[in-house]
Amino acid sequence: MTAALLVVTACTIALGGVLAVDRLRDRRQISAAPTVGSTVSSTAVVGTDTDGRPLAVELVARTLIVFLSSSCMTCRGLWAEFRGDLARRLPPGTEVVIVTEDQDDERPAVVRDLAPRRIPVVMSTPTWRRLGVTAAPFFVLVEGGSGRVLAADTAPDGDAVIRLVQPPNTV
Repeated sequence: MTAALLVVTACTIALGGVLAVDRLRDRRQISAAPTVGSTVSSTAVVGTDTDGRPLAVELVARTLIVFLSSSCMTCRGLWAEFRGDLARRLPPGTEVVIVTEDQDDERPAVVRDLAPRRIPVVMSTPTWRRLGVTAAPFFVLVEGGSGRVLAADTAPDGDAVIRLVQPPNTV
């Protein structure tokens, strides 16, 4: 383990697992993390479902792309909140898609058990790389038609997610 990874691991443990340790192994293909006002190049999140079947979810007017892992303790709480009422508490017109890494890096059966029934879950390491996401949980709110990033950040719980995606002047 490198010294930097040890520091990240120690900080993650000290913070109660706020972020999963960087899991993407090949950093050469990772873009810069999205920032507000930047654009994403794709109009869909493409990967597989937990059974390995191809799955593409179109980015609509406002789509919250939720990057979660099955091994992150903070993510476990967020999985539970999305299984509950978190998606319904988001601003009207906000669609949600959850993205995990591919089946090589996640256990599909565990993801299937964690997944909410009414929210699509796409297993797609290329989406993590394309959007520059290296740790979970991470959230990117995208305006589907233009691909413009409206919000991008981490959040430890559902209330923080809601604050992240609220339109300006409504918090």
